[in-house]
Amino acid sequence: MIPRTRTRHFRGQIFYLIKALVSGARATDVGVFEHLVAQMAGTKYASSFASGRSALTALLDALDYPPQSTVLLPSLNYPAVPRTVAAAGLLIHWIPVSREGLRPDFDAVDTAVIQEAVAVIWPHYYGIPAPAQEIARFCRLNDIDYIEDSAHALGARVGGAPVGGFGRAGIFSFETSKPVNTFGGGVIVTNDEFLADRLTAIRDSLAAPAAGDILRHIIKSYIEAFATNPWIYSIFVRAAISGAKRDCRSDFLEESADAPQPRPAAALSALQAGAGVRRLAGYMRELPGKRRRWKAVQGLLDAAELSVALDADSEPNGYMTVAVHSDARAVARAFFSRGVDVKMGYMKDCHLICEGGGADLCNSLENELFHLPPGTDLSPSAFEKYLSLIGDTLRDV
Repeated sequence: MIPRTRTRHFRGQIFYLIKALVSGARATDVGVFEHLVAQMAGTKYASSFASGRSALTALLDALDYPPQSTVLLPSLNYPAVPRTVAAAGLLIHWIPVSREGLRPDFDAVDTAVIQEAVAVIWPHYYGIPAPAQEIARFCRLNDIDYIEDSAHALGARVGGAPVGGFGRAGIFSFETSKPVNTFGGGVIVTNDEFLADRLTAIRDSLAAPAAGDILRHIIKSYIEAFATNPWIYSIFVRAAISGAKRDCRSDFLEESADAPQPRPAAALSALQAGAGVRRLAGYMRELPGKRRRWKAVQGLLDAAELSVALDADSEPNGYMTVAVHSDARAVARAFFSRGVDVKMGYMKDCHLICEGGGADLCNSLENELFHLPPGTDLSPSAFEKYLSLIGDTLRDV
């Protein structure tokens, strides 16, 4: 079985963790990690926090918008984002998302709403760049802050420029399932010196997670890595989800819409930062290969006319593929029967589960999107067989 996702660790990680837990991690790794992430995002400043959600909480605190200000969010979203915005005392207005390219339909938003808005938070879905230049231009014309939700997109580029630096701020996540795993962790990047100073002051006032909390993240990460090993997945997980796949239902591995809640701001620990420092160099070396394999899989989706349209100057990081089909769960069932577990239900139709204006104009996309594993960990020969299997399945569906 090819699992829908993989949780990976860097070479020498166990030795690093034992040493850091016993002798203490190097406090200087926090600054080094922030510098490396800012460098990858092409920004001057970076501030680290205990998670992506924690980072968003800190960013909204630093921006200090007046209570009840309006924030524009895409209706297709990770539910923790609108919930964090609402928890900060801000109002949400939903922007419709196009099926063709997962692009914002700003024309559907009333001019009066745009004039009142203080920010747009738009994601680079699945590591695939959003039309960042277009969104940045819209925000400049309307004097609105552009915040890039780059949680999936470390290393992705638009027009040769890395994502994260097109707006006033960008957010990266380093949770256990993200491209770089630091056992929790989030970073805000910016070129705005005033905002950077505020974020630094907030970060310095916060405590890092307790050792027990970090240890739970580490244990969770190793359990995920064990469970997503192809052999373990094939023997145990496949049987547990086969009924749901056969009936085109959600399975227990899909995250509940109720699960992702806001998190209070907390600082990144030195141990987590050290893990990030040690993983980033390897991640950068792997990016070209990830992109090549992503393009090969996505090319088959293009040929089947199921892929999401990308701008010519977009350069994904290869984290996830994405395709659209009116009956995506039937497609997932077809792939599952041939040994490929397709990811579903990652992003949600948040206009249906969270309060906000403009919900009546938004498309429901959650059950039309599916994600084939990019196959970046397969051997060259196995990857060729995987591509053949994808082509055969797509012709059948």
